[in-house]
Amino acid sequence: GRPSGGKVRHKRQALQDMARPLKQWLYKHRDNPYPTKTEKILLALGSQMTLVQVSNWFANARRRLKNTVRQPDLSWALRIKLYNKYVQGNAERLSVSSDGSCSEGTPHIVL
Repeated sequence: GRPSGGKVRHKRQALQDMARPLKQWLYKHRDNPYPTKTEKILLALGSQMTLVQVSNWFANARRRLKNTVRQPDLSWALRIKLYNKYVQGNAERLSVSSDGSCSEGTPHIVL
């Protein structure tokens, strides 16, 4: 393989770790996935991201949900549920667990 493969994987894991608080917030607030400015600031502090990065992450997450599940009248919660069902392969998983596994009763969303 490529000599830089390990670095890329490590960076990707680090980015996934940074995004974990955002994913958890999104899942918890799936009926209205629009954090307030205060919530974004707290999420930025908790994830070592800038406020702009947090805002962009949420905009991208909502766009991915809309583009994947194209029915216009669905709630965000239902969109997330359907997204999990249909997304496969290397799509970024929006999983609450750190290792990507899904134990029974644990919400497992893929984004």
